[in-house]
Amino acid sequence: MDKFGIKSVFPFSVLATFDATCKNIEPLVDYIPNVTLIQIKEDHPLEDGRQRRYVRFHGDAAIPAIARAILKPEMLRWHEEFLCDYNNWEVNWNIITDVFTEHVHCSGKTYYREHPDGIEVELQGEFSISLDHIPGIPSVIVRKAVQILEPMIVKLITPNLKEFFEAAKEKLKADAMR
Repeated sequence: MDKFGIKSVFPFSVLATFDATCKNIEPLVDYIPNVTLIQIKEDHPLEDGRQRRYVRFHGDAAIPAIARAILKPEMLRWHEEFLCDYNNWEVNWNIITDVFTEHVHCSGKTYYREHPDGIEVELQGEFSISLDHIPGIPSVIVRKAVQILEPMIVKLITPNLKEFFEAAKEKLKADAMR
């Protein structure tokens, strides 16, 4: 399992920042070069006061040669479940991949805190692949690919999350100019 995290300061209110990063996210597709679709599939309140959002993402990125035996472009599609807590300004999130769903695990929590320059968003996550066999591919190759893929994917996740937050800031700035 690999852990990752980022922090980003938004010069906006906590509500505007929270909504821009977990509610009004469909327009962010225009600001993120390696994402071709963001679509909210479900959005409803839970009995405990949190809001559950189920969001569809389509990614588009170059796949390194060593990973092409396992990863295909259509595998860069996933759903994210957000459990948004407006009372505590926190989001628990879970990524559900389209392929190898039972073997790819990525989840975490995002915190929204006051900061002298606005709101600091801190995201903490974990990623792991629990795969050691694929029919037709020797297990030793699968295990070696997982050892390479897990840290490689975490290295891709961090800049992508930074891009996501920068896109949210750009969208908020554009909205403020209107």
